[in-house]
Amino acid sequence: MVEITGIEDLRACVDLERTIWGAGDIDLVPLNQLRAAQQAGGLVAGARLSGKLVGFSYAFPAYRPRLHNGPGLHSHLTGVLEAVRGMGVGRALKEFQRSWCLERGIGWIEWTFDPLRAANARFNLNHLGAAAEEYLVDVYGRLDDGLNRALPSDRLVASWRLDDYAGAAAIAQGAAAIAQGAADKGPVDKGPVDKGPANQRPADPGPANQGPADPGAPEHGVPVLTASEQDLPGIPRLGETADALLLAVPGDLDRLLATRPEAALRWRLAVRAAFRHYFASGYRTTRFLDSAYLLTRRQKEPQ
Repeated sequence: MVEITGIEDLRACVDLERTIWGAGDIDLVPLNQLRAAQQAGGLVAGARLSGKLVGFSYAFPAYRPRLHNGPGLHSHLTGVLEAVRGMGVGRALKEFQRSWCLERGIGWIEWTFDPLRAANARFNLNHLGAAAEEYLVDVYGRLDDGLNRALPSDRLVASWRLDDYAGAAAIAQGAAAIAQGAADKGPVDKGPVDKGPANQRPADPGPANQGPADPGAPEHGVPVLTASEQDLPGIPRLGETADALLLAVPGDLDRLLATRPEAALRWRLAVRAAFRHYFASGYRTTRFLDSAYLLTRRQKEPQ
């Protein structure tokens, strides 16, 4: 992993945008914007394989005093070529971001991701130890790249506190599992990870803790807010008050978009209603279990 500074490498990053997201010119982040963000304190990082740039990450400075102490970084794009997914490149790019920030006294990174893409949720919450408690409705408007067409561009905001022990432990655990040759069998390479408008491309995290065996997983009987009924969500249950809730999402969004786009839209609206209601009611999500987000009540900050 390296910090990208040369013009030719920045141009290669723009080419990667076209290849990874299938983005047209109107949705590309141009070279001059990548350079301007660097000059303002942002980061463009790249991953090379045999001298070729195979992935990159683009982030710019952020300041959100209502949510975080001090400055942070908003990670707008992270993606890797399909040929190298599953090799841990996406994870390595995020770890590079984290190290780069900590060296500069930056304590947090945020990015957006599509809440219906289970692989990204698993990567962001389980592998990296990020959390989400903010839901954005159609935040980028209509997107015409190959990943996001046909649905409102709703996004969850992943919040990664870089000095958080749980987050650091999740990274260390994942890195150790990769070293032992473990492999995540889930669909980790479908859809974006943390991009802005196109909402980042995978996420090739390696192993993750999933399912009921995950530490802290709820016991049987935890209320499920949206349950799949022949690829369609049930009406969201908005009256639950348990301390732990499960919010299911479709297992394969790409298949739904290709075969039943109307079902994908119904999932979007159902999941939107549930997240907005429970976030407003004091819940957050920090884990993804099987095909469902685990929502738990936020602890009150000490006065």
